[in-house]
Amino acid sequence: MKKIILSFIIATVFLSCNQGKKVEKITVSENQLAKEALTGQLDSIQKNGLINGFAVAMVNENGVLYEKGFGYSNLETEEKYTENTLQHIASVSKTLIGISLMKAQELGKLNLDDPIHDHLPFKIV
Repeated sequence: MKKIILSFIIATVFLSCNQGKKVEKITVSENQLAKEALTGQLDSIQKNGLINGFAVAMVNENGVLYEKGFGYSNLETEEKYTENTLQHIASVSKTLIGISLMKAQELGKLNLDDPIHDHLPFKIV
């Protein structure tokens, strides 16, 4: 009889411990899934062999949404390309300025037909 009661108490304690333990489902946020999908796509672009390395950063008004380097900044030394690798942008800056101007027009900050003097703190002759 003592063995039955002891077995019952042990079983009750064991079961009550397990009931208090919540099973947590691992849920991945939509943002994390999007980041993983983007990383996979960018990784496949780098691995096709046409680009040695590059970095991507996405930002909004709240800060950095995504940043990651892909490939190598130096193939000979196999130095990884990171989000902190310095990149000389040269003529790419013209493209960035063009995109910035189009975004400013989209936001109503300027009209592309406006005289340049309306937007600069100095006069152009």
